[in-house]
Amino acid sequence: MTNRFNNWERLIKVIERYAKSVNAFAMGLGLNRSENLYHIRRGTYGISRDLANRISEKYPDIDKVWLLAGVGDMLLSEH
Repeated sequence: MTNRFNNWERLIKVIERYAKSVNAFAMGLGLNRSENLYHIRRGTYGISRDLANRISEKYPDIDKVWLLAGVGDMLLSEH
């Protein structure tokens, strides 16, 4: 099942789930700055495989396929 969330909406759902600011989330993933995430918000970039890998390594309950393509559910336990 494909959902209606775009890249930023999927990313922000993950950030909100863990009650982080965008900056704290970026730093927790080892990104030097949150600007990388704001490029996704502006639509300049999508969610890269590297970013999806970082998120799924830090938060293993997040479904990487959902994060990259919006297919399925956000949480692996919902499958």
